[in-house]
Amino acid sequence: MTDSVVRYNYRMAFIIAQLNKSQEHNNKKAWYWLIFYSNILRNLNSILFSGVTLMKRILFSITCSFFLLALFSCSKTTDSQESELISIPDLSGVSQTSAEELLLNNSLIPVIKYEYNNSVDEGLIIRTDPDAFEEVAIDTRITLYVSKGIWPSIIYSKSSTIHWSNVSGSSGDEYDFYNPEIANGTIQIEINVAYNSSYEIEWIDDDNDGYGFGAASLSADFDNDAYLWIEYETKSIISGVEQTIIIYVDADELRVNEPNVLYIKLYVKLNDESYDIEINFEITW
Repeated sequence: MTDSVVRYNYRMAFIIAQLNKSQEHNNKKAWYWLIFYSNILRNLNSILFSGVTLMKRILFSITCSFFLLALFSCSKTTDSQESELISIPDLSGVSQTSAEELLLNNSLIPVIKYEYNNSVDEGLIIRTDPDAFEEVAIDTRITLYVSKGIWPSIIYSKSSTIHWSNVSGSSGDEYDFYNPEIANGTIQIEINVAYNSSYEIEWIDDDNDGYGFGAASLSADFDNDAYLWIEYETKSIISGVEQTIIIYVDADELRVNEPNVLYIKLYVKLNDESYDIEINFEITW
């Protein structure tokens, strides 16, 4: 009789192992459990149930088998959910309602944010965060940026502060600026500046059309930076002489409507070598 119970235990353990073998990464785990489970039940039968009727032994074995089946089932479900990744669909130009439905149908959670945009009609999706085609886990929150339509003619900031690094060789540069504003989607910052460097400085302007250039970013490491251009008064910068410059940045390229922090690099030549003038702003809108 004892041999019959042991053979039953082996059969149950084999079934459990086969169920788990359906996932390749569980192969070893399944067979380890086969050996472990069989030995445990064999020892329990011989040690704990000496003199106990066969029926009680079988009931005990069945109870253990169902418990282990349930345990493996939960383990398989968890492993499957953790390993399953979903590619975010490209929702650019899709209506908000349709985009939300598509995300929900793919087991993703939509989060809505609204932005002005001059090229995407009101109510349509501008972009997602994370970006389209990135692979994410089930129940990941996906931000849908929905267009509010074209930019208003002007948005004024309430207050702002400026921080800068003095140009190399300077005894201390001087900045005086007006609060930033956004005109038709372009951030504009007018600055009166005097660079007090002993080196020769000039704006990089290969076309000599009165516009220099640089880069703008929402982070100090300039990830995903945006192009900017500079309207200046004189190409050559005379030490200690104030001139007015106007910085222009396309807000759509920054991928945020009203930036609270803005890092800027202005490209110049310093003694005929390329050089970055670094400025950053903290802005309240």
